[in-house]
Amino acid sequence: MAAVLAVLAAVAGCGAVVVGYVDRAVLDSGQFANRATASLGDPAVRDFLGARIAQEAVRREPDLVGIAPLIRGASASVADSAPFRSIFRSAVRDVHRTVFEGDRDTILVTLSDIGVVVRSALAKLDPGTATKVDAALGATVVDEQLSGGLADDARRLADADLLALVLLAAALLLAAGALLVAGAARRRVTVWLGGGLVAGAVISLIALRVIRGIVMGDIGDPQSRAAAQGLWSAVLGDLRTVLLLTGFAGAVLAAAAASLIRPVELDEPLRRGWAWLVGTPSSDRHRALRAVLLLAAGVALVVDAGAALELAALILGALLIIGAVSEVLRLTAAPIAAAQTGAPHAAPLARVARAIPLRVIAAGLVAFAALALVTGLVTRDGGIATPDAPPIERCNGHAALCDRTLDEVAFAATHNSMGAASDPNFLFAQQEQGIATQLSDGIHGLLIDTHYGFPVNGRVLTDLQLDAASRAKFEREIGKDALDAALRIRGRLVTGKPGARGIYLCHALCELGAEPLPRTLSELNRFLTTHPHEVVIVVVQDATTPQDFVEAVRKAGLESAVYDGPIVPPWPTLRSMIADGRRLVILAEEQDGGAPWLRKAFAAMQETPYHFGSVAALTDPGRLKASCAPNRGEPGATLFQINHWVDTTPAPRPSNAKIVNAHGALLTRVRACERQRDLFPTLVAVDFYRQGDLFGVVDELNRVGGSAPAAR
Repeated sequence: MAAVLAVLAAVAGCGAVVVGYVDRAVLDSGQFANRATASLGDPAVRDFLGARIAQEAVRREPDLVGIAPLIRGASASVADSAPFRSIFRSAVRDVHRTVFEGDRDTILVTLSDIGVVVRSALAKLDPGTATKVDAALGATVVDEQLSGGLADDARRLADADLLALVLLAAALLLAAGALLVAGAARRRVTVWLGGGLVAGAVISLIALRVIRGIVMGDIGDPQSRAAAQGLWSAVLGDLRTVLLLTGFAGAVLAAAAASLIRPVELDEPLRRGWAWLVGTPSSDRHRALRAVLLLAAGVALVVDAGAALELAALILGALLIIGAVSEVLRLTAAPIAAAQTGAPHAAPLARVARAIPLRVIAAGLVAFAALALVTGLVTRDGGIATPDAPPIERCNGHAALCDRTLDEVAFAATHNSMGAASDPNFLFAQQEQGIATQLSDGIHGLLIDTHYGFPVNGRVLTDLQLDAASRAKFEREIGKDALDAALRIRGRLVTGKPGARGIYLCHALCELGAEPLPRTLSELNRFLTTHPHEVVIVVVQDATTPQDFVEAVRKAGLESAVYDGPIVPPWPTLRSMIADGRRLVILAEEQDGGAPWLRKAFAAMQETPYHFGSVAALTDPGRLKASCAPNRGEPGATLFQINHWVDTTPAPRPSNAKIVNAHGALLTRVRACERQRDLFPTLVAVDFYRQGDLFGVVDELNRVGGSAPAAR
């Protein structure tokens, strides 16, 4: 009975080791992403990714077939670079979270981020090629729907940490029970326990090798199989080390107990084993058994010589460890034996005898402590550190901003950011350049409006019901002239056949100008990818559902970058947001939901009024107090949006922006609002951001760029 309990304890212990490793190294999204990223060091993995990227690019743009080898080579060459590794790690982590932790059943991976890196490599090799692959490298690589059962199974598997604890507790209880039941034979039971751990580790190693062979055998393409082998080694390679350590711990425990029963002599068992192998058995049953074993060994050597030799090495290694530990323990036992021989009284001998099992316990504790320590080191960070994370020395362009919290940093922002004069289809534009250029110029705050629309005849038809109430609302927002112009354009559009409904960035009516939301999100993603130490805030005036907006963000590959922490003080520092990869703050004016990170803007932020009909309303000292009065926002919110533009509906005027955005005028009003509202300005939002000195004012607010700190 005691021996059975000891064997069961060993089985549960080995199970706890395997399940615990899988829980830490495979089911933990961060560690799995680390290990998968480490596989990029394998040339086979890089070659596979290069081929897959080129294949997807050609699928999207068949005319690229002639330069596919160039795309493949450039992709493979940058696959082990710091930017690629960082992007790859984030993508793997997000897919892992979707499968094992999220509430979505869709796996979505795009090439948009990776495409930025590949395009840079192609530009160095062939600038003309880089421009050809722009659209293709923004394609979706994986967009798969998980079956409900598979998704549920994966998420149940994520609870493996509980199973590991149960198995560990069972192993300890069974081992204790075996020792209690054994009575005087507890040392022999301890040998069974240690031997069981050795056997369990060996069997687990064999099973791991067999499973690996089955998995790789199912992959027919040699290139894919080579990449899979690299990924397997990165993710599960350390499990072999952990199992070897488990076997070592069991061998130490068995040797410690066996050396106190009788000396462990290896030469005699090895001689008998060799004689049995080469000699002639005395009975037909033994001959048949030997034949079967020899046949199995021969087949194993033919099919997988590496696995067979590895098994033989494991068995021989375990025997050598047991022999070595036994010899050491026999040497340490000599003083105790001498004390037993020369002791005149029985009581001291009994005390020594009772003390002897403590050596067994001590040996076991040392072995398991070593196992736990090394296993912890192996699985602590997924075997690697966060891949090639560059030091964060500058945040939003300045070292001084890194350790300031979000509400202590001023951001240059644009009002109606999508309405750019550089787009010939935008009527009544309010900015000189589009969002991509704004970001490159230093704009880190975007105020955008989302609407549903239908593409028709090169323009966009707003999805709306224009009743009397809606007409009055649009007249108040964009003016009667702009509304009449939009309706005239709309009248021409309705004769065409509309395309599929989508989300567009428009100011009130998309007939006056529209930018597809996916394109803007792609530009934003590209900026964040190529500028890893920048934090951006987006405020959305939303006329779309939160669910649809969130889905667009996910498809653009941006969700992993969106800040999902608290929107109340204390805010994180820019450095911590960058380090966490959560450096895009998205706030919605009307509706939250759809994802934990989409929150209402005015729960986090206060603002000034936003309708000013003249330059004087923003520059006359006597009118500054009114211009800074509270508008939307919860009283306790600590972000502060200063709206600073002249509303000359329907057509904004750059000449007005040149006056109100001038350094003196803009700084005077911002400082006045800061004092009056007792809030540091977060977003300084203007029209025609290139007029005046928006960036100089923001630098002065942030006390960077050589500007002297001003008294508050």
